[in-house]
Amino acid sequence: MSVRIRKELREKMREFKEVDWRREIEGFIERMLKELELERVFRAVEGALENVPPSSEPAWRAIRESRGNVETGLRRGLESLRQHPGEGRVLRKGARLLAEVSGQNGLRWISP
Repeated sequence: MSVRIRKELREKMREFKEVDWRREIEGFIERMLKELELERVFRAVEGALENVPPSSEPAWRAIRESRGNVETGLRRGLESLRQHPGEGRVLRKGARLLAEVSGQNGLRWISP
């Protein structure tokens, strides 16, 4: 892929020869794609949960029980998504992204 860059911007880039512009641009594109994929998954999950009635359990109780135990919290979230078998594709992609995000935060992912 080729990208046209304005002349004045290209000249400024040349002043900083120590910067690997290709690597920087590729990194930006990779980060942007991850954000867009995550956003797509969140929209799909929100759509899947749109018709789900509110939980009878107060949110504070679920938070308190899973505090300090991220794996349990993630497992609970995935379990609630499993109740909607038609959304298996969303569940798998969501689980993969949750595992990736957890890994980036230094957390260990345990498959539900």
